[in-house]
Amino acid sequence: MISFITLKWFAVYAAVRYNSRIKITIERYSAQVNMSKLSTLSLNLGKQLRLIRQEKSLSLSQSAKLTGVSKAMLGQIERGESSPTVELLWKLAQGLEISFTSLLHGQPVPDLTIHSSANSSDMHVKPVFHMNESSDIEMFDIYLDLGCVTKREPHQQGVKEYIWVLEGEMEVLFNNQWHLLEQGQSIQFDADQPHGYRALMSRARFSNIISYK
Repeated sequence: MISFITLKWFAVYAAVRYNSRIKITIERYSAQVNMSKLSTLSLNLGKQLRLIRQEKSLSLSQSAKLTGVSKAMLGQIERGESSPTVELLWKLAQGLEISFTSLLHGQPVPDLTIHSSANSSDMHVKPVFHMNESSDIEMFDIYLDLGCVTKREPHQQGVKEYIWVLEGEMEVLFNNQWHLLEQGQSIQFDADQPHGYRALMSRARFSNIISYK
């Protein structure tokens, strides 16, 4: 005869197995939903990139020369066959002399992550305000992992950036110098020059406003 204790442990085992299956099912569903969102984002981004290129009367070859992104890769992005990195999106925006968020065309996007080429630390970017017909600015909420160093090519002439440190401390590169900022401090600079951000002492969070006015 099966004892009460045996039945109890069997019930616990069955419950654990059941909950594990539910957890796996939820994780698989969440992954599928995220992949679906990314696929939709890639398709919309590709359409927007093609529209911008055509409005500027640029061929794929001309766009490749301006952005430093290969003609083959541009074609894949426009067809929605490739999900470009954030670094690549910045190259496209700067090469085509457009705002970063104009590539997103106002669509909701997940938080974006830039993998630093210098080390394994990341820069996490969340678009807050998109540039549109009634606004000449775009705003980002950005986290820098400890050790993250990221550099940017110049924006088009006249563009300015405004930085406000919300957490930790960071350094901002412009005029060929790194400038230290602590929590609560802010700075502005002409962004039509090489510039960058790094967090060497602590993880940092900052608001980044780019003005194209």
